[in-house]
Amino acid sequence: DNLEVSLESSFFNNKVSAFLTYYLRDNKNQLFKTPVPLEYGYSYSYTSGMRIQTSGVELDFQANLLTGSGLKWNTGLNLAYNTNKLLQLPKGYNELIVGDRKFEVGKSVNHFWLYDNIGVINSSNDIPVNPNDNTPVSFRGVELNVGDPLWRDVNNDHIINDSDKLLMGSTLPKVKGGLFNQLKYKNIDATFLMTFSLGGNMLNQAASSRLDFINSEISGELDDI
Repeated sequence: DNLEVSLESSFFNNKVSAFLTYYLRDNKNQLFKTPVPLEYGYSYSYTSGMRIQTSGVELDFQANLLTGSGLKWNTGLNLAYNTNKLLQLPKGYNELIVGDRKFEVGKSVNHFWLYDNIGVINSSNDIPVNPNDNTPVSFRGVELNVGDPLWRDVNNDHIINDSDKLLMGSTLPKVKGGLFNQLKYKNIDATFLMTFSLGGNMLNQAASSRLDFINSEISGELDDI
């Protein structure tokens, strides 16, 4: 199911034009990489049934700034906002974990699935402990010590594992767009295009490794930041 609405207007004797478009798309029965039991002999199977709703707004400006017999200058600006929401997973699942990603119904598919860092353990007094037996909180089975990053214990069970990961950030920028310019003079034609995106998130592997935010004793994967 698709919906698209567009508005168009022009100004200054058609020298400046503006286009506004809103779209809503319902993508049904998409294939999804679904985990299967270990006894199957393989890790995943592709199953249909994923449903994602995407929507967005796009704004375009076009202008003929110079139109004389000499130098001609055309310019254009495009701005776009896009988002998505997972409406359904195969087999009625509410959430699925595939590798280092988690997909949850009602959330965007572009979130990162990460531990939430709340600092660094600077001294033995900063080491969080389990009040029931006074043992240090463990991260993936390894007890935390001085110099380790301090992770948020989301479910307050005094064990840091995948249950404490959160869906946060997004690879989708808040706004993306492009700026286009074309200059013509006689037989000379020059075109310039600049694209940009604002507000998206990235994982910084170099900083993560330098600050030991990846626990090198047990993992070399970039899923801790």
